[in-house]
Amino acid sequence: MSGSRSYESTSHRVELAVLCAGRRGLLMEVSTTQFEGLFTTSHFRAVDERGIFVKPWIYSELENIFGNCQEIYFSSSKKGVLRGLHFQRGASAQAKYVICLSGAIEDIAVDIRPTSPTLGKVFRLRIEALSGNGVIIPPGFAHGIFADE
Repeated sequence: MSGSRSYESTSHRVELAVLCAGRRGLLMEVSTTQFEGLFTTSHFRAVDERGIFVKPWIYSELENIFGNCQEIYFSSSKKGVLRGLHFQRGASAQAKYVICLSGAIEDIAVDIRPTSPTLGKVFRLRIEALSGNGVIIPPGFAHGIFADE
């Protein structure tokens, strides 16, 4: 499957084989927002009596946004902690893909791109642990996470 994708529609579904079941199923949905380059995601999640299986990173769907991703970070925060708002400029600017592994977070992004029509506007999304939801934040945003739980 080619990694070059266009996410211009409000919802983009990708059908890939679910190996363990031998059936085809939804593995990742990427949806646009009012902010150019900022997307919400729903990724593959299977829950049964044994527990949960989550597949949040599908290279073929994310490589056009992140290229050959070289670094992945995880953070853990106590309830009530705000991490951010952080940003980078120039060659240090980073795109971010945020999911929640435990508890719940409020993801916050502020558009600080000088020529953007959404300059100064705030994006917020509550993400619960292993919910299958996430957000992709492009370079040019100040970003923070508030630990709700």
